[in-house]
Amino acid sequence: EGGAAVAFARLGVDGTTTWMGDERAPAGDSIGAIAVAPRGGDIVVVDGYTASTSRRPPQGPPPNRWRISRFSGGGQLRWTKDYAANGFVRFDRLAVDEGGNIHLGGTFDGGIDVGRGLQRSAGQDDAVMVDFDAEGNVRWAQFIATHGSDRVAALTATADGIFAIVEVGGPRPRESPGLPFDGEPGTHLVRLGTDGDLRSSKRLELG
Repeated sequence: EGGAAVAFARLGVDGTTTWMGDERAPAGDSIGAIAVAPRGGDIVVVDGYTASTSRRPPQGPPPNRWRISRFSGGGQLRWTKDYAANGFVRFDRLAVDEGGNIHLGGTFDGGIDVGRGLQRSAGQDDAVMVDFDAEGNVRWAQFIATHGSDRVAALTATADGIFAIVEVGGPRPRESPGLPFDGEPGTHLVRLGTDGDLRSSKRLELG
């Protein structure tokens, strides 16, 4: 059919394939992360792709997109949400909590839409965390935006919110749209509440 596609499969305990699914796009599709819901066994997939087959569009960079989809344990698509990005974007950290809420962590450079309009990056790469309810509605989004390169290195979900390991690449701009913490460059353990508010942050001393 042309275009690009990525495939993913569910395997049984004996290694046999129970079902296989795919995500299709005009060009350049790649899966960033897959997670299984602890209750019900639903599967969540996040991927990014180029929404044009043209490598050199008349104006500006290729129109990138990112997408999150939820499947039943048997492989039936429950819903999919599609968003725009102006520049590089990759979500490669994904967790699903006991209530079915979905938590994403990633990096972008340029601009990204998380369902509430385009957010532009402040530095080389900015870190972003997005929280969805079980039906795919955005509950909140938070950014870590410094003059350097920032990324979410790890993320896990609890009943009280999320914990993330965030690598901060530089000082925070005075008018940054990111989380209001003045952490020094380095690796930080960040805790966010269920409402997305910053609860605590601690710089980790790594040997």
